[in-house]
Amino acid sequence: MLGKGPGFKNSRQAIFGGGGAAWATGNALLFDGVNDYYETTNTTPVSGVGAASIFSVNTYLPSTHVQNLVNFRLPVSQVGLSLYKVGAVVYHTAPTSSSHATVGRSLQAGFNLTSYNWNGATPSLAVRINSGTSATNATANGSLSGASAITFGKLSFTNSRFLNGSLAEFIMISQSVNSTQQIIIENYLAAK
Repeated sequence: MLGKGPGFKNSRQAIFGGGGAAWATGNALLFDGVNDYYETTNTTPVSGVGAASIFSVNTYLPSTHVQNLVNFRLPVSQVGLSLYKVGAVVYHTAPTSSSHATVGRSLQAGFNLTSYNWNGATPSLAVRINSGTSATNATANGSLSGASAITFGKLSFTNSRFLNGSLAEFIMISQSVNSTQQIIIENYLAAK
């Protein structure tokens, strides 16, 4: 979960601000779609991870460009975990042994609760929006070996794909959760 203000903490690691995203009433982090982002280059907590579950509560405002919510940067030859929006669809990407696998789901207006579950050993990648049916991909057999940055609000290796929206909650677990655990976490977030 995110703390307040520039230099906030997540997983005991400092995250450094770019354009200085602001806090909205109710403590959601706002991104302006122009230059707001947060990034950390200390990736020790996720380095080498081969499975992850990510839960986010956020909005995407209308935009003509791709918007990245979070990106885990890997060496150039591999795409890491990435959550981004194109049009009215949110996509989730996970590494494979040679490239990346992607799944997408349609968004609703306003805040969306997104559940992302990836297991490189199985391999499996699934995404749910607002506790709906999962979209899946069975080719995500990679890991986060060599992760060099975690970036919220833009694509990690360029100054592009800035997020125009807000982030109220973000939880990452460095393992794939089962369906019962997923429902418990979704219910916890929905009740907040």
